[in-house]
Amino acid sequence: MSSLRTPGNNRHLGAFLISSLLWAFAAFSAATAVITASDVVAQEIIWQTTTLRGENAAAQAAAAAEAWFRKEAAAGRMLTAEGFSERAAASAKAATAVPDSVLDEIRAAAPYAEIRAEVIDLNYADSYGAEAQKNKAPRCRPLNICLKNEAGENTDYKAKYMQLNATVSIPSEHNAVFSRTETFLALLAKDGSLRLIRLYAKKS
Repeated sequence: MSSLRTPGNNRHLGAFLISSLLWAFAAFSAATAVITASDVVAQEIIWQTTTLRGENAAAQAAAAAEAWFRKEAAAGRMLTAEGFSERAAASAKAATAVPDSVLDEIRAAAPYAEIRAEVIDLNYADSYGAEAQKNKAPRCRPLNICLKNEAGENTDYKAKYMQLNATVSIPSEHNAVFSRTETFLALLAKDGSLRLIRLYAKKS
């Protein structure tokens, strides 16, 4: 005898098919969610690694550039007495690039990055205005200040502001840029001695 399908059997079959489809869709959705979450986590780990590498390279470049800057300033090659005068002309060549020889070792350790650094005289001319805005470098005129020494005695100085920028870009990560900016107060005493005080540093 051939079996007959009754309306009741059809209803059970339809319910079974719908239930199976719903379970299959739920399983697919869950699998897709897991894949998406895994991709997000992987991308986050990659970005954290990129950030760590970029910030580390920028910090090393800034440290090397600062050591070079202090050495050059002490030798009288970066700062002159005339530049400390309140009437000093604004610097037409405000930015001085840190030599490749200072950064070569850091570049060798981070071949995935493009590294550069420069020192900026913040008493800059109008011609440097656009670049200064890009570097977030405020214009500051030289000034005369009086500071107390450790013995509590007042000492007069001529002062000017300088800024150091170290920048790292990583082409393989959509040219992600990491930078470190340090601002210095240069003090010139009456006896001609020079001091460099780092006021603050920030990374971005």
